[in-house]
Amino acid sequence: MANQGELDSLMAHGLFGAPDKHHTSAGYFNPYVRATFGLLAGETYIETTGLSQVHRDMFGEWLPADQMKGGYFFDMDGIIYTDNALMASCDGVFDEAAALAGAPNAGCDGTWVTYRESVDVVDNGDGTWTIPPSVGTDVRQPIPVDAATLEAWANDPLLIPGDIDDLANVNVNSHMTVGNIDSWPTNDGNGNATFTIRITPTFDATVAQAKPGTTDPQDFVVSVTALTTVTP
Repeated sequence: MANQGELDSLMAHGLFGAPDKHHTSAGYFNPYVRATFGLLAGETYIETTGLSQVHRDMFGEWLPADQMKGGYFFDMDGIIYTDNALMASCDGVFDEAAALAGAPNAGCDGTWVTYRESVDVVDNGDGTWTIPPSVGTDVRQPIPVDAATLEAWANDPLLIPGDIDDLANVNVNSHMTVGNIDSWPTNDGNGNATFTIRITPTFDATVAQAKPGTTDPQDFVVSVTALTTVTP
């Protein structure tokens, strides 16, 4: 059993939160407050206890993966698989596949807006860039990105539209202590053994909200089986 304070979990800092010793820049949507979700754990369960208000004010409950918000990302190092800076977001429904195929308005059926002071990045000449800081919504409402900027972005390989997938990511790092595994049927004789953990997300039907596009919260329930290798 862990202390409850150790179970509080944080959503991606690139979206919410002030700079700290681990992060040199502020979150895009809120540069002051981290978005968190509480956890309650017992010997056989880990249960979420709700999202922080800073997330709920903007997006409500957790967003399912097929309802992602769209973003325009700046690829600072030219390596698409490293973390990129979120420069603008789609105020509307976003289609990533259409965006990557060159759809009008980069796949956004609404308006592209930015929560930063501006979208003008500065090349420092040494392989680094200066990116305008985020002001979030506490200072002003987001600024629409003009058509000329969107046209320039569409022809710039360092500006890439895509899902803001960190809004849906839920990462839980957990550990468990096991005793002697010598008698386990999966013991390989070298001190290694495996066992199966079945993780089944469930809803409290009395308070759950249906996923957009479904009629019943139970439509959102998925069972996942994970194999974990245990090394004593």
